[in-house]
Amino acid sequence: MEITQLKSDVVDKIAAGEVVERPSHLLKELIENSIDAGATEIEIEVDEGGKSLSVTDNGKGVLPEDLPLVFARHATSKIKESDDLWKLSTFGFRGEALASISSVSRLNFVSRRQGAETGFRVLCDFGKVGDVLETSFQEGTQVQVSGLFENIPARLKFLKSDAAEITQIKNVVKAMALQYPFVQWKFKSKGKLVYFWQAAESLLARAQNVLETDRLYENTWEHEGFQSHVIFSDPSTVVRVSRQIWTFVQNRWVQDRGLQAAVMEAYRSLLMHGQYPICYVSVTCPPDEVDVNIHPTKSAVKFVDAKKAFRVVHYGLRDAIEKAPWHSGSSSPQPKTFVKAEENTSFRDHSFATTQFQQKSSVPFSTTAPPSHSSSGNRPYRPSGPVGPNPTMADLHAAAASSESVPNSAPAQFLQAPERATESGYWSALQVVGQVDLTYIVAQKHEKMVLVDQHAAHERVAFERLMQAWKEGGMEIQSLLLPITIDLEETEVEAIISLSDDLEKMGVRVEQAGPASLAISSLPSIIKEKGLVLALKKLALEVNEKGGSFALETAIADLFATMACHSVVRAGQALSYEEMVQLLKDMDEFPLSGFCPHGRSVSLEFPFSQLEKDFGRRV
Repeated sequence: MEITQLKSDVVDKIAAGEVVERPSHLLKELIENSIDAGATEIEIEVDEGGKSLSVTDNGKGVLPEDLPLVFARHATSKIKESDDLWKLSTFGFRGEALASISSVSRLNFVSRRQGAETGFRVLCDFGKVGDVLETSFQEGTQVQVSGLFENIPARLKFLKSDAAEITQIKNVVKAMALQYPFVQWKFKSKGKLVYFWQAAESLLARAQNVLETDRLYENTWEHEGFQSHVIFSDPSTVVRVSRQIWTFVQNRWVQDRGLQAAVMEAYRSLLMHGQYPICYVSVTCPPDEVDVNIHPTKSAVKFVDAKKAFRVVHYGLRDAIEKAPWHSGSSSPQPKTFVKAEENTSFRDHSFATTQFQQKSSVPFSTTAPPSHSSSGNRPYRPSGPVGPNPTMADLHAAAASSESVPNSAPAQFLQAPERATESGYWSALQVVGQVDLTYIVAQKHEKMVLVDQHAAHERVAFERLMQAWKEGGMEIQSLLLPITIDLEETEVEAIISLSDDLEKMGVRVEQAGPASLAISSLPSIIKEKGLVLALKKLALEVNEKGGSFALETAIADLFATMACHSVVRAGQALSYEEMVQLLKDMDEFPLSGFCPHGRSVSLEFPFSQLEKDFGRRV
């Protein structure tokens, strides 16, 4: 077998195949060069699905004597020594981007150095570099690309439709605009202005513009030398795909499943299956903690310890979510609003025009519910207090069980708003009107009517109290005469043993019975043995991926969500006026009471102004 040295044009085309897989990758490289040049204004124009495009900036420009080096391989202003690779503060650093792009396109490079009297340009025609010529141009640089991949037909056929390629290009523009809010961005497609974002005062303001929603909140967090900055939507503003989770590491837009998993874990028990939040995540860390040089297109990074990155994102996001910033003011979480990822237009699942009250029984709509029942299949709501080993609400407070039910003919005081303390929370400040369909609590404030799903609301309260009891070590424990033995992989046994103290808090006492087996000598009285074995096996698999505390809490949360669902007041169950009022008070104990543990919205709001329109009382 004969070994030969590859020709330079072959080497360039190979490099182009790695660095420039599609027009969006090409554009990203050019934008990164503009950012590295200190540009504060960037204008992008594309046509033919990105096979023809230009990027113009007001950066510092290139000296005329350096222009021939623009197209040379491994020529760069970003690094000088090998050690520089581990302390990068810029985007491009290999010196391959323009050389690769120019080998598969016609590239016209025009630049005028800041402070220079004139500009210069050079044309490279599919790898053939022309002369440097003087030309008139403003300070900055313009790179024009045309005929992309014309000399490589095999690469052309792998490009998708023009519309699909433009969608990917839009994503690149959005990502770079998100990360650089102090840069003015202008994007045109086929001569039409698509995006124009002036320099923003803050990252949050830019995110609201780019992601086209005002319902965004932000937080920062530090953990083990890592920092995270998150901007996120409330759990009511969601999309049906994960593409609106934007992740950045060291200011680079990357695709990282671990960071996406951290986001979804932070929204645990707040989203339904198939729902995703709108979220911006930026992680920074010491340079020696991450390798940004593992992918030719720089779309991925590798952490020395991925768990640190996971935790700093999870902690920062979950901390902010649990404060429920959307509760500020007088508004409550709205019904789920889906934002289409492609068009970014929104629509609501519920419409005032089609809302109807449907009775499941012959009980008429009134200001009070019929007397509550005490049978096991239709238990009344029993308010307040921590959840014990049996979370059935009827057993929580014996005093509540002895209270008299409200008669069908309500006293006059039930028709008026009860007095509230000024510090009342959102839910307890509502005036309870009655119950409809034996399922929904009807309440009101001065500007709107509110329907509360009694089962979903009580489910959240029970779930939170179960989680609280576990964290505080208040679970009832059942000791086993004969320990349960389960077989696992050795690494899985090690993972479970590392969490033995945490498991014992919920009543699960585990010991290592062998290199690949565990012995369980106690478990919570509310958990079946089979369910515990399955839960531990799942827990063992997740510990190594997410870290012990996250995997453990996820497993426990899933279990408690199921328990709460089967232990609380049901739809079709009558509640007394006092029980409805107490449920709303209990909801105020927990900031995330606007959503059941499975992510369903607990309430719907109907502004009186909209009702007046629907009834023709207001034009």
